[in-house]
Order: sequence, then structure tokens, then C-alpha cells
Amino acid sequence: MKIGQFAAAGCLALLASGAQAATVTYTATGTVANVDSVLASQFSVGQAVSFTFAYDTSKTDLEINTFLGVYVNALTSGFGSVGSYVFSLSTSNIIIRDNAPNDQFFASGGASGASVGAYNLGSAGIVLTDATNAVFINDNLPTVLNLSDFTAGQRLIELNFILEGDARFGAVVEANISDLSVAQTPLPAALPLFAGGLGALG
Repeated sequence: MKIGQFAAAGCLALLASGAQAATVTYTATGTVANVDSVLASQFSVGQAVSFTFAYDTSKTDLEINTFLGVYVNALTSGFGSVGSYVFSLSTSNIIIRDNAPNDQFFASGGASGASVGAYNLGSAGIVLTDATNAVFINDNLPTVLNLSDFTAGQRLIELNFILEGDARFGAVVEANISDLSVAQTPLPAALPLFAGGLGALG
């Protein structure tokens, strides 16, 4: 039995879309705008920042309020850099605010990275806020994020550090985001094998 080229291509497309349909991945880049003085040995204003994060758009909102969406473990992965400093995120929550009082996309969670002096990295994430309330029409997880939509508010990557032995004291690195784009993600590992099998059948 032979499988036509169009049928084979269709099978590949379905396999690819089915494997990744629920997850979107973005990379945000920018520069450091604010550094607490206790972190100055590692960070400085003007350093280049990059943060790549993925989230599952199929997650269910656990908040009954229609203007506030709480999506537990929707952030499936995150990693980034500030100059030579690298960090990563574990699975984390995403909060969507629709006119409450601003439109906001907030994804932040526990993070891993090297200590800076006596301060340990506690959390990291991204916040996009728009005071015009023109970005979201509900509190659903967006399948598309456009930086240009967030024209009046914060567009930040944040790293939060905690003083070792005393969580009352913290320090922050904030970076202004200048670009947000869809990250290039590789095809599932099974696809080349699947394609080879279809070629053999053809």
C-alpha cells in the first residue's frame, strides 16, 4: 500500500500540531533598568537580559471572578540570563487580570540561580501591564502575546533575591522588555522517524 505525498504531509502536520498545540513559547529581551545596591557585584544597569518561557494554554482557570484568572502550573518552563548570570524557573502559576484595575499578564515562580553575596535567588518572572485595559476582553489565558499591546504600564522581567537566613530582607533586579517574540522550538523527536517510515511506505 502506498501513501500519497499529500496524505503523508497531512499526517506530519497533524502530528506536529497535536504534539504542541496547547503550549506557546516566547522569548523576551531587554536591558536592566534597576538593581538594588546589594546585588551590584553581579548586576548593573544596561546589562542585556533574555527570558524564554513556555505556558500551557489549555489550563483551567481556578478563580471564579470573571476579571481574574488563576492558572496553576500553567508556566511549564522558563530560563534566562542577565549578562553572564543564568537562571531557570520551575513549573509556576500564571495570573491574568482583565480590568482589575489594569490588564495584566503575570507569570512568576520559584527560580534557581547562583547566590549573589549573602542573597539567594528566590523567584523570577515576567509582568506585562496595560492601564488602558484594551488588551484583554476576559481573563482567559492568551494564546498570543504582543508587546505592542501593553503600551501604558509595566513591561518587566524581574529577579527577586532573599537574604540568607532572614526572608524579611529582599533585593530586586528589574529589566525593561524591548522585544517579545515567539521562540523557535524544535519538532518532537518522533517526527523524523515518523517521516522516514512514511517515505519508506511511499
